[in-house]
Amino acid sequence: MPTQIGYDPDDDMALGEVGKVGVSIPTLADMRVLLMASLDKVSISMTINAPAAILLAMVIAVGKEQGVPASQLRGTIQTTF
Repeated sequence: MPTQIGYDPDDDMALGEVGKVGVSIPTLADMRVLLMASLDKVSISMTINAPAAILLAMVIAVGKEQGVPASQLRGTIQTTF
């Protein structure tokens, strides 16, 4: 939940919320850990609103680091901009 509302997991406003729903991904380093599988072999789906574009950018960055072009990434995002 902290990721969805834009808080770092160690922010006072996130107290008691980390780990209840989904995963906390406040940094690109956290996304690298989450996406240790080769991105050319998996599909990623995110049901998240406000930070969807930021998280998608992180996925694209990790894919680039893995040598996977953005055109080969698979998955969906759900957002209401």
